[in-house]
Amino acid sequence: MNTSKLPWWTWIAPLFIFQLGLWVSDFFKTGTEISLFYLPIAFGILLVHWWGPRVALGMFLSSLINSIFWMQTPLSVLSIFQITHGSVCVLLSWYLFRLKVKDGNHINDINKLYWFILLGIFIPVLANSLYEMTPVENQQTRFKMVMLVLLPDFITNFAFTLPVLLFATPFVSRNDMTLYKNDHIFSLEEFRKKRSWVEVIALMIVLLGLSLTVRFEQYWYIYGVVAIYVAIRFGFEGALGANLYIFIITYILPIGTSMNREVYQEANVLNVHLGMCMLYLSATVMGRVMSDVRKTRKELQRHIEELEKTNNQLKRTNQELDRFVYSVSHDLSAPLKSVKGLIGLSKYETDSNALHDYFGKILSSVSKLEKFILEILDYSRNNRIETVRERINVKSLIVEILESLEYMDNLKKITIHLHGIKNDFVFSDRTRLRVILTNLIGNSIKYHRFVDNQPTISISTQVHENNFLLSVEDNGEGMNETAQKRAFEMFYRGSDKSEGSGLGLYIAKESAGKIKGSLTLQSEEGKGSLFTLVLPIDK
Repeated sequence: MNTSKLPWWTWIAPLFIFQLGLWVSDFFKTGTEISLFYLPIAFGILLVHWWGPRVALGMFLSSLINSIFWMQTPLSVLSIFQITHGSVCVLLSWYLFRLKVKDGNHINDINKLYWFILLGIFIPVLANSLYEMTPVENQQTRFKMVMLVLLPDFITNFAFTLPVLLFATPFVSRNDMTLYKNDHIFSLEEFRKKRSWVEVIALMIVLLGLSLTVRFEQYWYIYGVVAIYVAIRFGFEGALGANLYIFIITYILPIGTSMNREVYQEANVLNVHLGMCMLYLSATVMGRVMSDVRKTRKELQRHIEELEKTNNQLKRTNQELDRFVYSVSHDLSAPLKSVKGLIGLSKYETDSNALHDYFGKILSSVSKLEKFILEILDYSRNNRIETVRERINVKSLIVEILESLEYMDNLKKITIHLHGIKNDFVFSDRTRLRVILTNLIGNSIKYHRFVDNQPTISISTQVHENNFLLSVEDNGEGMNETAQKRAFEMFYRGSDKSEGSGLGLYIAKESAGKIKGSLTLQSEEGKGSLFTLVLPIDK
């Protein structure tokens, strides 16, 4: 809570707001001076949960001004005590509710709604009604007078305070005009369909017709049925909207237009209030429950989808692990067995030429083993090391890679074109980009055609639709459709001439994913291959 964020005028504004509420409430009194609703209490409970206890000062001053200048009540200890009723009410609402709820979300689940109705509305307006001290003949009349204060305040808070808290609080909070930050955004998902709006308008017309033709104190339950239907159909937001609309057409419209005004005379008004309380409570609670059920169902569906995604990833990982263990054991043991066999043969060989041949084969086996271990390390680093983005000179990186590959067989017979590199710089992970390009360029060198063909490798870059495209194209052996589909699988060898582990393209694809890129392949058997790495450009 940070009171220093609130504007200075939040100390003064409540006084004028409560005066406006008093004027409106007086305008809608019945002929017997019975107040159907008392807006200052509703305004006070709303504002105290936005601006805090400072609102009580405005409530007290408003009651004092009203008592002195309008009612012309002489100041005394009793009169001053009586005009504290509004301040006590809003302070009770604030402090009692804050004992249970510490954040700025008042009614965003059924538990908070329950505590707000009990501690934030009912107990405060009950305390306010106990201030009623008009002289009466007996206790039965006293009870009736208390109820005529309690029920209108309770109803007004349901009709006004709850909808405004739900719909307006997020916007007020966003402009730093609330003590507590409110991050709850109400949902109008059920109203977004055209059919829903037609249904809402039809229901509004039906309810308006009822208010003009049916006596509310006798048939209030018809409104209740409609309100509960709206709560079930549209959730909490719909229920509060229905409550407010029913309040307008059953309270404000009849008094303001003198239609069915006799319903609100003293003999009927308690029945009206009780019916309205039952209607509001049932619709509000039902709406909150329905919204919570829908929210829980969506969260459950999201968790199920995440679980399915995790399970699929786990299955994929297990399959890769199985292939990995099998292939690693084979690719590690095969060179070692070859070396072991050649050493065994060399022990009984006396011919120096044969020994030289054996040592050459041993060196070849050790080189294969070393290369395989380096690929395993690349695979491990890609999964383990965090991405580090930096500005990379692509052309310089490619030159470094070509220098590191200069001892590959037949490299000097291949023409390499770099003039297609139009864009030299990209922001990405240098280590992973080097791994990707090393594998792509290495494959293009390894699988070239030298019969009736001048081997070439063309490396180019371009920027397209906020993406950096890097292409490695060769006119080598190419791949058939089956090999293309499986080219990026772990340990897949797409050619009979392949002497590698089958990890290179898999690691390149995984590394591209780690830097939020993609790697694609276009190839035609006997004509060559085109690998394209697509990287997003940081804005």
